[in-house]
Amino acid sequence: IGGQHDVTWSSDAADYDPLEAFVRKHKNVKYLGPGGTIKLTVGKISYLILAYHKYRMNSYLNPEHSVRQMIRNLKNDVDIAVVADRHVSACAPYWEAERHYWVLRPSSYKTYDTFSRRHGFQSQPTVMPAVILHPETKRIEGYETFEEAVEAYQAKYIIHG
Repeated sequence: IGGQHDVTWSSDAADYDPLEAFVRKHKNVKYLGPGGTIKLTVGKISYLILAYHKYRMNSYLNPEHSVRQMIRNLKNDVDIAVVADRHVSACAPYWEAERHYWVLRPSSYKTYDTFSRRHGFQSQPTVMPAVILHPETKRIEGYETFEEAVEAYQAKYIIHG
């Protein structure tokens, strides 16, 4: 998935999309442009993920708002929805019309710099939410950080000595 930093600005300035060029060179990599739907099969179970770099209806007070609106407006049969762009992390279960979803917003590796301060952004930790997808039954476990997901997986599923 590409964003305005690496796709739009490069394409507009140089008529060149670096991610598209990378995907052409590496045939086993899928590229969704600004976003799309991914069907991921883990064991016997298929999960549907809706992921976009950017979506409208952002809320400064609720980073999940845009992701929830994306589910309502684009595709409500997904299991997980992800929107990036805002550099503020979120991971939460979400129920709508008797359907359960997970909504995620990854943080950013962008540092707190002059650009951030000029535009009124606060310093944010680099946090990447993660999910564990179960292979035998349709079950998703969401975690606020990748590290928490790894720890949970190791504690639950890896037999120690």
